[in-house]
Amino acid sequence: MSYGVHITRIHPATPEPRTISLEEWLAYVNSDGEMGLKGHGRIGSPKGEVIEWDAPGLAEWTDPLTGKKAYFDLARSGRVSVSSPSQATLVKMFKVAEGLGAVVRGDANEYYDASGETTQHPQYTGLFITIDEYVRARHHCFVAECFLNSSATEWVICIRPTEENTRPHDRYACKYFRLSLEEAEEVCTAKAVRSKLVEKIDSGLQSLGDSVPSG
Repeated sequence: MSYGVHITRIHPATPEPRTISLEEWLAYVNSDGEMGLKGHGRIGSPKGEVIEWDAPGLAEWTDPLTGKKAYFDLARSGRVSVSSPSQATLVKMFKVAEGLGAVVRGDANEYYDASGETTQHPQYTGLFITIDEYVRARHHCFVAECFLNSSATEWVICIRPTEENTRPHDRYACKYFRLSLEEAEEVCTAKAVRSKLVEKIDSGLQSLGDSVPSG
């Protein structure tokens, strides 16, 4: 089974990705001297038959170093997908994404940088650090997990008690919070947990947190 990596327009504050239109994609392909438009797909079946189909958004890229070909396919969902890309193809995908105002993201919601290596979502570090600092100082807890859900529409954050927490717990005690991408962007921009989120966290940690009096 192949693994898909995609050029997609996902903005941190927008739950739904903005699509790449066929017109935009064709214009980009025509402007890129390393790429060529295929316009149709063709594969051989196990019985030796040749199956062809129209694919107006299918483009071909040839690695200048190895001569290997990779196929970039604009789907109806408005994202460009490549099946099981090599690292060289991932590097090319990043360049294409830059030209389209997009990012490179895999099926497991991981992101890829200019070197073709995986990287964290741009909100991850700021979100993790800011909420972790707040719950440690206010509730004697810490952020144990911080990840995007499977559809990349919200953050899931798992909070657990620290050793300093004096409230009785079992070893698996934890509390999960869900934050919209817009809420996460507010945290990252302010580098602080604001009032609405403070209320959400404080309320959710009543049975888990060992609240520290505010000074």
